[in-house]
Amino acid sequence: MTTVKVAEGQTIWDLGMQYYGSVEGAGQLFHDNPAVSFDTDLEAGQELLINEEIVVDKSVLDTIKKEAIQINTGSNE
Repeated sequence: MTTVKVAEGQTIWDLGMQYYGSVEGAGQLFHDNPAVSFDTDLEAGQELLINEEIVVDKSVLDTIKKEAIQINTGSNE
């Protein structure tokens, strides 16, 4: 497990894509961060646990890492 900080405007779905290669990674985020739910508004700087051993879509995750892409839809609403 590693800890990451939420960037301004990132949603749980953004983080699922960023660290697991799919929005389905949000489920893993919920599992590893019990205080986070669908109703939680993430705040910039908030720390979340990421399980680096789990990958939903390796090809997408590899591209995100290679291109240094930060997934950020800009709104939690």
